[in-house]
Amino acid sequence: MKTFKDFDEKMTAAAKMKQAKYRKSAAGKKSAKAYKKKTSKAGYKVNKSRSKAAKKGAKLRRNEFDPLDEHHGQPVEDGSANIADVANPAVLKMVNAFVGSIADREYLNANHAIAELRQKLMRIGVTFPKVEITEGEGEVSVPLSQWGGTTDGETSDDGISNRVEGGLSINFKYEELNNGTCKVYAKIA
Repeated sequence: MKTFKDFDEKMTAAAKMKQAKYRKSAAGKKSAKAYKKKTSKAGYKVNKSRSKAAKKGAKLRRNEFDPLDEHHGQPVEDGSANIADVANPAVLKMVNAFVGSIADREYLNANHAIAELRQKLMRIGVTFPKVEITEGEGEVSVPLSQWGGTTDGETSDDGISNRVEGGLSINFKYEELNNGTCKVYAKIA
């Protein structure tokens, strides 16, 4: 049977410090107490299928903008590009690849897809105004702003148009499928 010491040998120093801090916290103590109570009951057995499903779910919930590689903790990007610099064509191409991936899924409500994308783009400081999508199909284009824009007393802009002539906008194309779900396509241009 594996013990915590077996796992500790494979952990980095930073991970060990984080683990020790959690064990000393109120939440860590409460969690350890609950786990000990649960496992000490007669006939306790680990449900392997639930454990496997929980690990798979955690993997799926990973942040898409997280630049760390899953296995090695090394950045996926080469470090020369700032993912928030949407004025850079190479970065815009990477961000557009992510934005375009919204079309990989079908949604019951197209507005939910747009709200989800808004939340993800806010992580790099990019925002856009509220978009209302009606039933059926159509196209909508709205301007983007970054970091709330800039103001220098006399003028104000969206935080992008001072770096990209004319600024940037996000274009949505949506359609309702035969099964009642929606597909949403998006691109920043």
